[in-house]
Amino acid sequence: MMAVMVLALATILWLSRSRLGKALRATRDDADAAEMMGVNVPRVRLYGWMIAAFFPAVCGGVEAWYTNVVDTETAFNTLITAKTVIYAVAGGLGTVTGPILGAVAMVWLDELIWRQFPLLNLLILGVATVALVLFLPRGIVGSILRRKPQWRRYVP
Repeated sequence: MMAVMVLALATILWLSRSRLGKALRATRDDADAAEMMGVNVPRVRLYGWMIAAFFPAVCGGVEAWYTNVVDTETAFNTLITAKTVIYAVAGGLGTVTGPILGAVAMVWLDELIWRQFPLLNLLILGVATVALVLFLPRGIVGSILRRKPQWRRYVP
């Protein structure tokens, strides 16, 4: 799983500086303007969807190979999907380090809450998520970069 994560991070860093990454950002911001600038919008969207689907598919394959079982209850658990999105938003979107920092912080918080309050785990995690959204709407890294914009060049 660590190798998949390293490969995903390397792909993200490459994509953020490549011509395809610039085309993806242009398409995200304004598809019509990107098309006027010569970007093949359907092809760029297809590549974006393929890249976005590749890594979760590989993670699912590695997990199935590692556990030797495919369990629909854990494979399609809505809580796991929601937690991954919440963890990424907690760190701050728009940077590579934001979701990583958010995942590390929120997994640590989730484990701490689970150990101390096993019955109230989801309630306390939900309150912590709401507090995070209210007090740090741009996430951890986004809020730091808002206060210190000169640090933006050091944060990928």
